[in-house]
Amino acid sequence: MIAKSDSESANGGDLVDQIANEMRNLPASKLNVIRELVTFFAAKPDIELDWESDISDFEILNAVKPVLDECWDDPEEDAAWARL
Repeated sequence: MIAKSDSESANGGDLVDQIANEMRNLPASKLNVIRELVTFFAAKPDIELDWESDISDFEILNAVKPVLDECWDDPEEDAAWARL
């Protein structure tokens, strides 16, 4: 699904609705990642998403680290990787 541009949807409401509709079919693990990213961006409203953004790799890692820890830090994952 292609989202409307800012000029097509002045307040972003249509875009939020489109995103919400797409998320309804995602598993909880992916929704947790989305929640962490939304929380991160909400805390930094001045961030511009372009190639010369002020956002650092370290800040992005810190934003998603809790979700990555939840997904990867468990005995099943450890067992799966132990064979490699």
